Amino acid sequence: PGPGGSYLVNANYRNNGQAAVTEPFDITWTLTEGGQPETTTIRVEDPLAAGATATASFSGQYNGPALLTIALDSANEIDETNLSDNAVTVPLCPDFAPVTAGSIWNGNFYINTNQTFSARIRNLGMLAGSDVKVVFYVNDAEVGSTVIPTVNPTPTSMGYLVSIPYVFTQGGLHELKVVVDPDNAIDECNEENNVLSRIINVRAPMADLRVLSEYISPTNINPEANEPINIFLSFDNIGVEDTGPFKVRVTVDDVPLGDDIAVDGLQAGRLTTVAVPASYSSGTGGTKVIRGIVDVDNEVPESTKANNEATR
Repeated sequence: PGPGGSYLVNANYRNNGQAAVTEPFDITWTLTEGGQPETTTIRVEDPLAAGATATASFSGQYNGPALLTIALDSANEIDETNLSDNAVTVPLCPDFAPVTAGSIWNGNFYINTNQTFSARIRNLGMLAGSDVKVVFYVNDAEVGSTVIPTVNPTPTSMGYLVSIPYVFTQGGLHELKVVVDPDNAIDECNEENNVLSRIINVRAPMADLRVLSEYISPTNINPEANEPINIFLSFDNIGVEDTGPFKVRVTVDDVPLGDDIAVDGLQAGRLTTVAVPASYSSGTGGTKVIRGIVDVDNEVPESTKANNEATR
């Protein structure tokens, strides 16, 4: 209801014990408005069997957000096994709170792709709200809005789904924000939970150079002492953008094998192979570790650098 309107609250209660309630007891309703509590007491004369339920009702005039507490057997006249569940307090008002919905809140998608900017609107209060406005922002700029005709209490549901389509045209970090009732048109119990925001990362199309252990190919994996071998290194671009020039290095036991090899570039989705100009030989036996490194000087913007090295 609006200010001055009437309301009716029905509360169901249950006898969870093993014995019937046969004696009368009090139920008190305490309405707290503006920090001032006002208590109304009703007397229950009817017995309540074990496991049975009953309903208590409270009505009044709505003057704005308030807290309503119902307390069973408020005078402690009934001998019970548990007194901790005899009272509950509920917000007698709307209380809107947006929560995340959809994958957009996780970010890490590419620019120029269709996204659904969505959220769910919950009402944590006991009263419904009408014509509830929801506004969507990206980097504090409004990008869309909608109005929900009625937002009923959502004590057990995920809330009302709202969404708009959106396309990011620039990569990097962006702030998503959803604001419910931005103009404070509806008086709520809590006005501090109406904003949801998160920083996400939007990816620009990038290259992704990769080298794997099996891409390192010596001409002989078990050479004799002082036997020279040649090494070939393959690598691919598993990203979505072509690369510019970069350098490749091969080391044996962390010692560079000749000069770095210049590569003019590599198209997205392509694999190529280079031959290391210098041969390798060793006068000592034992295991040798060959390492292949692509983009030695970090010249190529990539979605990840984690796969730029491999050993064999």
